[in-house]
Amino acid sequence: MGMRRFSGPKTLLFFYLFVRNRSPEFMQESLIGKEDFAAITKIEVKNRASGKNVTLKKIGETWTGTDSDSSNSFFWPADKALMEKFFRVVSKEQKAEVRATKHSSLAAFDLDDIHATSINFTSSKGSVACYLFGKTSADGTGIYFRKWGGNTVWEIDGEIAEY
Repeated sequence: MGMRRFSGPKTLLFFYLFVRNRSPEFMQESLIGKEDFAAITKIEVKNRASGKNVTLKKIGETWTGTDSDSSNSFFWPADKALMEKFFRVVSKEQKAEVRATKHSSLAAFDLDDIHATSINFTSSKGSVACYLFGKTSADGTGIYFRKWGGNTVWEIDGEIAEY
């Protein structure tokens, strides 16, 4: 009698809808894949809330940068050790956990078009990856982000927030 209750058509329909509508709750990957890492020649960081931006360009083996405070015209040599650490962070495989999936929830994480900080990684062939970063998690150990054009809010280790 017990097995019969679990094998009815309504139970199968419920199970199908539950499994079908479930999205992955985490992913384990890097922000920039190893194969794309070497091809990156430009990084643009835009803080939409403040209107400030930073552009880094790779010339040969040297990274140079400029920002909106210098009218984007003066390029300085970027700190090599800092750039190497930044690339280690973005190319490190790490666990990202889903925190929200609806467009209406983006503002709560500062991931809407008004508040998010975007980081666009570009190669000579075009955009490699673009991410929008929002506020840090309540406990201060993580940071929320989403992929450009997506609505899924992910939380990763906040190490990237140092940059």
